Amino acid sequence: MMKKIVLYIFALALLSASVVFAQNAKRVIKVGYFEAGQYFSHKILSTAIKDALDEMAGDSLDFIFDPTGYRSAEWKREICRSYGRDYARMKDINIVIAAGPWVVEDLLAAGYKGAIVAICQFDPLEQGLIDNAGRPVAQNLTVTYHPGKIESDIETIQKLFSPRRIGFLYFAS
Repeated sequence: MMKKIVLYIFALALLSASVVFAQNAKRVIKVGYFEAGQYFSHKILSTAIKDALDEMAGDSLDFIFDPTGYRSAEWKREICRSYGRDYARMKDINIVIAAGPWVVEDLLAAGYKGAIVAICQFDPLEQGLIDNAGRPVAQNLTVTYHPGKIESDIETIQKLFSPRRIGFLYFAS
C-alpha cells in the first residue's frame, strides 16, 4: 500500500512539473530578413520591427532574428533569385520579412512555403502581389496596400513645393 502511495505522489509530482514546464516554455519563431539591397529606410524599419516583435512577444513567444536568415541582394536581380532559392531550402526560418523590389516575387517563384511579410513594396498591385480586390496572390503572403498612395504623396509634395521645382522618377519594375 505504501509503495502505491509513493508511486502516486511521484506521478503527481512528475505531472505537475511537466504542466509547469509546458506553461513556461516559449514558442520560438525564427525570423529572416531579405532585402533587395541596403537602404537607410530599410535599416530603420527593420530596427522598428525588431522592437515591436520583442514588445509583442510576451511570455509565450520568442522571436529570434536568425543570423543565417539575413540576405541582401546588393540590388542585383540574379543574386536576389539565388537568395530566394536559398530561403526555399531553409526549413528552420518561420517568417521572412521581405523589403524592396523583386524579393517577394523571387521567394514565391522559388516555392518558399513559410510566411512572407512584404514591406517597402512601392505598388503591390502593379507588382502583381495582390489582386484587384486587394488580397495577396499567395496564401503565405502579407502585404500592406494603400490605394492611391502615389497620387496622394504627389499631391502633398505639390502643396509643400512649387510644381516647377518638383522632379519625380518612377520605375515600375
